[in-house]
Amino acid sequence: MCGNVPYKYNNAAELEAAGATASASTLEEYPYSETRYTDQGGSFTEDIEIRVNDPAKECYLMMGDETRYNIAPTTAMEHRYYAYYLMDIQLLVKDYDAKCQLKELYTTTFYGDKEEKPMYGGTFEAYETGHSGDPDYLIPNDKAYLTVNMMVKALLKALADEKAETNQVLYLDYTNLYSVLVESKERMAEMKNQLNPNCLIFFPVRTVYDEDNYVQKTLSGGFRACKNIVLTDKQPFYSPYNISVPTENYAAYTREITHEMNGKATLATLVLPFSIALSDGVHTNDFCSLQLYQMQRDEGMVADKEEGGNGKDFWTLAKFNPVGDKLTQPNTPYLVKVERPSTNDNETFVIQQYGSDVSATVADETVAGNYMNKDYTFTGETANGTINGATHTFTHYGSYSGKKLPKDGGWFYFSQGKFFNSKNLSYKYDHVYVYPFRAYFAHQASNGAKLMAGFNVTFDDPLVTGIGSVTKDTDRSGVQLTAGRGSLNIKAYETANVVVYSATGATMFRSNLTAGESKTIALSPGIYVVNGKKVIIP
Repeated sequence: MCGNVPYKYNNAAELEAAGATASASTLEEYPYSETRYTDQGGSFTEDIEIRVNDPAKECYLMMGDETRYNIAPTTAMEHRYYAYYLMDIQLLVKDYDAKCQLKELYTTTFYGDKEEKPMYGGTFEAYETGHSGDPDYLIPNDKAYLTVNMMVKALLKALADEKAETNQVLYLDYTNLYSVLVESKERMAEMKNQLNPNCLIFFPVRTVYDEDNYVQKTLSGGFRACKNIVLTDKQPFYSPYNISVPTENYAAYTREITHEMNGKATLATLVLPFSIALSDGVHTNDFCSLQLYQMQRDEGMVADKEEGGNGKDFWTLAKFNPVGDKLTQPNTPYLVKVERPSTNDNETFVIQQYGSDVSATVADETVAGNYMNKDYTFTGETANGTINGATHTFTHYGSYSGKKLPKDGGWFYFSQGKFFNSKNLSYKYDHVYVYPFRAYFAHQASNGAKLMAGFNVTFDDPLVTGIGSVTKDTDRSGVQLTAGRGSLNIKAYETANVVVYSATGATMFRSNLTAGESKTIALSPGIYVVNGKKVIIP
């Protein structure tokens, strides 16, 4: 509301007009009140709308008490008579047009329900149509405003030109604008829900939006999360900028069950764009606890058994060591061992880290951190080992795009607690598919090396070699193993899911044992792997 006349704060005008008289010789002040304003002939109205080409309209904003002397933009002389704000507003009509420039982020992908569509990021600019005869006049950043409706229209046009859909958008960048005008929270949510679940929206300095996966540009040129950054499993992810996450907010990721038939996994691969805190190698939060590992870099492989003659020459046992740092590195692949799974039936584990910044997903060596390779992967550890006289080298790779790998490349993909060589895939399949936020190994071997069918994972060096030998529970597997002639005794220190694999990868035994429970199983002589421990049955 505004007033229609100035408010008289004192009788200075009357004193000056009448001169000093016996009846009016003292300056009197009139603190603002609505009653006094009405007595002076003033009134308020909500009709402060100013229309183009209408005559000027005077609107008065009154200040009460001493405030008028402190901040009113008036001279000392003007203060003697009145104290008020008089604003001159000039309305200019211009036709703004939003344009969206799409950038292809991933040409090849694998995500969701086995989809393989390219993914895009969008950058917005504002143009003034008809400016001095220029139909494409770019409005300077310090003056460019766009509404959500205008940007939706521009985005849909750009996607139509690419024959793409809204769920193929991984970020929208509005930071070239002065401000974004959000018509309503409902309209903003309606637009966001049409995009990919992992889409990030970057707002300019003067626009903030207190919801997950929104980011505000800072005055210093950085980027700060407006709330939390929450990542959806099996969906691609991409951030063009490093994002600072305040300590009161968090970055989070939930691993869904990859294949329902396999249930919750005890082991999994993982790559994330943010760091997670570790205590003795273990990450613990309100939902679960898990330990992170990397393959031993030198001589961490042992051949389990030679086969020969059937194209699946041998299996290997590969040693993985726990991460010793207090923080994991963003954009770096790891092996995860779930110690306490999520209680949600559809989830394997949840990671939630307060104040953990999100690293950019860019193929630029000048950016701090682990940058993305040209094939959309991030490189982890490289491990070497000598098996039967041949040198084998494994390099760990993770991806946020999802990967479709030709099977003849000899990739080692993770499934059912171990790594398989893609060359041994059924003739029915030509590729290995790896979802986003997961990892795999590339493999190279020296000339003359036999084909490695796969490798099991072990976290412990001790080897049970004969009757009565006992493993120590040093890797938190929750079980003690005692080898006998043609048998194996398994004792659980805590409730544990026990799986026994043969050297060829066949499952020989699977059961859930409660704390204190013992189980003896009959096994033929040979090498077996039990929850990551290698056992020789004589």
